[in-house]
Amino acid sequence: MEENDRKPWFIRLVEWLVTFPDERRSQNGDGDGDGDDGRDYTDVRRNYQVWNSKSQVFVMGGRFRTLKRSLRGWITFSCCIIPFVLFCIFEASWWWHKISPGVVITFVYSWILCTASFIKASTRDPGFVPHNVHLTEDPYNIPEEYRNVISLPCSTSKKGVQVRYCLTCRSWRMPRTFHCSKCDQCISIHDHHCVWITNCVGERNYAYFFAFLVFAVFSSTYLIVLEYVRLFYNDDVDTTLSNTPVTLLILIMAHITILYPLLLLILHVSLIAKGQTTREYLRTWKIHRYDNPFSMGNILKNSVYALCKPRGYSAVSSRARYEPGDVRFRRFES
Repeated sequence: MEENDRKPWFIRLVEWLVTFPDERRSQNGDGDGDGDDGRDYTDVRRNYQVWNSKSQVFVMGGRFRTLKRSLRGWITFSCCIIPFVLFCIFEASWWWHKISPGVVITFVYSWILCTASFIKASTRDPGFVPHNVHLTEDPYNIPEEYRNVISLPCSTSKKGVQVRYCLTCRSWRMPRTFHCSKCDQCISIHDHHCVWITNCVGERNYAYFFAFLVFAVFSSTYLIVLEYVRLFYNDDVDTTLSNTPVTLLILIMAHITILYPLLLLILHVSLIAKGQTTREYLRTWKIHRYDNPFSMGNILKNSVYALCKPRGYSAVSSRARYEPGDVRFRRFES
């Protein structure tokens, strides 16, 4: 019987609910099949249990992920949940019976889309690039030529496209791929690391991130309009506030929660139209004549490419069965 099967059921349940791969690696070794301390990895069944990252935390058997320090992400989630709960408890009944059930259904549906997009953007793979794809003969010592920047020819840019070797991930980065120190991974088509969703925004979750901004702005705007109508419905604001003081609280919260998503939405609509990422946009502040080799030529093509292209397959599946000796889950420190 395997070690994992001999553990008490409640220990296995806790490990299934929350897994800290870095702590496990420090206890059991480097994840290459047998621990450096002589312990065996017979209880390792899935990749997430030995994930090669110092900051990732996996939840519910590797189905969701977040960072160890994710306070701002919980604040964002609270800003989604609290106005919705207050509206359902104190306001929904009035709108349902006095005006129309459609008003409540529309708000609930938009809120579900907003929250689902947030969860998808914050807990799913943004486009992780596997570690140790391009190892040298001595992975602990990187040759000097690997530290150089290589420029590949490009028909749409005179300067070409730059490619670098990631000294942390031990892999050559594809164009638009960058290493995120917070996630401790290289991200394909890395837009930026968003502290409010505690995840990077990259190739595989950009559409979810943009959908979250759209539905957050729509839900907040919709809620603001509803609460103003509710406040002035009988031309007696004092009576309304005395009967339902929560109306004013919801109105204040809706005004606060709409500000940041609205600014981000305006920015990303502009970036999508130009075919840029946030990283590339910030580079234009340093380089006055930035030549964008990734633009498709017009707004429509850039928008379709950014929002409608296939997400692609996950390069490293957290729930795939772990193969002993898989070099992607080893860490080489120079």
